[in-house]
Amino acid sequence: MKLAILGKGTAGALALNHFNSYTDYEIDLYYDSSIKEQTVGEGTTLHIPTRLNYTLGVTWEEIRKLNGTVKTGIYYDGWSETNYFHSFYLPAASIHIDAIKLQEYLLAKNKCNLINKNVNINDVDADYVIDCSGRPTDYSDYTLTENINVNAVCVLHYKPITYFDYTLCKAMERGWMFGIPLQDRVSFGYLYNTNISNKDEVYKEMFKYLKKEGYNNPTKKNFFEFKNYYRKENFVEDIACNGNSSFFLEPLEATSLALVDRINRWTWDLLNNNITQQEANMYYKNYIKEIEMIINLHYLNPKQKTKFWNYAKQNSSYILNDQIYKKIVDNLENDEYFFDDFGTWNKDSFKQNLKGLNLI
Repeated sequence: MKLAILGKGTAGALALNHFNSYTDYEIDLYYDSSIKEQTVGEGTTLHIPTRLNYTLGVTWEEIRKLNGTVKTGIYYDGWSETNYFHSFYLPAASIHIDAIKLQEYLLAKNKCNLINKNVNINDVDADYVIDCSGRPTDYSDYTLTENINVNAVCVLHYKPITYFDYTLCKAMERGWMFGIPLQDRVSFGYLYNTNISNKDEVYKEMFKYLKKEGYNNPTKKNFFEFKNYYRKENFVEDIACNGNSSFFLEPLEATSLALVDRINRWTWDLLNNNITQQEANMYYKNYIKEIEMIINLHYLNPKQKTKFWNYAKQNSSYILNDQIYKKIVDNLENDEYFFDDFGTWNKDSFKQNLKGLNLI
């Protein structure tokens, strides 16, 4: 079997690691060196450190060398009447990672034919292709979801001034802000909706808040807008899409890399005839819907009553009539009702967040 992976960003590097670890396929990895890589810090769920440890024996010492830090959970500040912590249970912990350093590490640890070439997917010589080439320019094969409340972000980098071992999620007037600590910097990102606020308003509020917290003179500033989308069919003939070629949903709860890992697993199952293409696409769409629900339930009972939060509450209220959501809420204290996971959450995650958000 000859496998081609298009793109050596985080999704492409994780796909390479997955199939290099679990198969004996010959792998060609295509990339275009003219495409600028984004130096972002990323939060993860337990899926990624578990996969890295299982496939490569990655240790905490190696994570530190890769500019990474420990993530014990997510701290929600100002989302409801009381702040709360969405925690991993001991001894589990996840990681914050430096995307570029992780990519370099995975490429160095895994064998492949690395090809610097801007290639058309239809011209690739391979039995199967995993497309991790990034955001689409044509969305005709995608569903643009209207359920996600934000479509833009302002990102600021600062030198660290204090240590924290969690992802910060801070409710702001016009949206919410994440804080991700790495060894050499802290990345803050203010998520907002361009139909409600402009980038000058967002930057002014963000800069003022962070200055009050002791962060002065950002080392990097970046704005970008995005669409929230996923593929209508993610597995088509001899092609699977992954990463931003497959989907993009706002970063609340760090669901993206967990879905990247799931798509790799479904692709492996598909190639080994454990599931059909129809089943793979069904699992993919169900997982997307579960992630949307996990994201949107955070907006159902906001502390703030600003234009953004009023909009977000109304736009997310469809969840309250969802029969699956109702069943989960009704059975949270029922020991006989158990589910292993729902998107990236298990029963304990639902309990922590629904209680923290005063939804139960």
